[in-house]
Amino acid sequence: MKNIVFGVAIALLLTSCNNKAYTINGTGKKMKDGTEIIIEKSLPKATNPTAIDTAKVTKGNFVSEGEIDEPTLAFVSVKGKQAKFPFILEHGDIQIEVDQDSIFKSKVSGTFNNDEFQLYFSENVRIQRKIMAFQQQHMAEIMMAQQNRDMGAMMKLMGQMEPLQKELSTFMEKFVKEHTKAFTSLLILENMLMSQQKTAKELQKMLSHLDADLLKTKRAEAFTKTLKDALKPQQPTSAAPTSEASQKAPDFTAKTPDGKELSLYSLQGKVILVDFWASWCGPCRRESPEMVQLYKDFKDKGLTIIGVSLDKEAAAWKKAIASDHLDWNQVSNLKEFQDPIAVLYKVEQIPTNFLLNDKKEIIAKDLHGADLRKKMAELLN
Repeated sequence: MKNIVFGVAIALLLTSCNNKAYTINGTGKKMKDGTEIIIEKSLPKATNPTAIDTAKVTKGNFVSEGEIDEPTLAFVSVKGKQAKFPFILEHGDIQIEVDQDSIFKSKVSGTFNNDEFQLYFSENVRIQRKIMAFQQQHMAEIMMAQQNRDMGAMMKLMGQMEPLQKELSTFMEKFVKEHTKAFTSLLILENMLMSQQKTAKELQKMLSHLDADLLKTKRAEAFTKTLKDALKPQQPTSAAPTSEASQKAPDFTAKTPDGKELSLYSLQGKVILVDFWASWCGPCRRESPEMVQLYKDFKDKGLTIIGVSLDKEAAAWKKAIASDHLDWNQVSNLKEFQDPIAVLYKVEQIPTNFLLNDKKEIIAKDLHGADLRKKMAELLN
């Protein structure tokens, strides 16, 4: 009897200690047997997620098991399809219903962080659909304004869409404030930094209100460091450019959309703007009308622009250039954040830009909108 009790106690102890284990119990809507489901996890600062498992659908179900030290952002996708559905990989029994026809109709539940994520995701998608509906409704007006480079019309359309953007940002802020233990709140703050919705100082304050255990995760520690670095005064070094006038901008060479090589030092101009962007970057694309007007107003006064795209697909890069009428120098190595130019300039988020004088010295960094126009007028008028 004692041996039986002892054996049960050991089994319970082993079970209770294995708090790293996770099981993903999934269902694949309308999926044939043998359909492969890819599970990937994301790492802080990594450009692309890493595949950790492939599961096969059997009678509409699939299972993936493993261990995870702490919650992390993950993705599930159907092999052969590009779209991915995000979820939180953490210990416990995770339930995922994958819709291969419309991946964003998929659902996740079963653990605390995935219940929280689904709550956020559902409302976020609802608001995003309203924004997309507005864009589709006014597509002809948007295209006409872009073709005519009509800044007045573009600003009017952006003003009409502003309440929807405000609804989304207000929801995100409220979620972070009310869900301090949710891993999703940390992901929202990262998104706010990337999209420049909040300053590093504002985000640092919001981050400090999150749960202590959440702040101990590797992702939170990496984000905390990113914010601290963003708040540090820029110091000139030989390895990376800063906003100091004495700092020489490193030269670089890359291919243009038509396959020719172009170097920074071959460009001439009283002022040269090195603009890091990408076709997939929403904030970058929203800046396009202002950049187009800026170039139009100052190119004859000595402004030269070179866009450095952190795209991966050449077709998407070229399409964005044509759609947004970016009629200035463009180069790319099509390596996203692994682009050697981005590495050379220590670019970790976009849009990012560097303003150079005629000696190729950096005189300003990360000026946007009215601040960039004011600086340009100061230098060229």
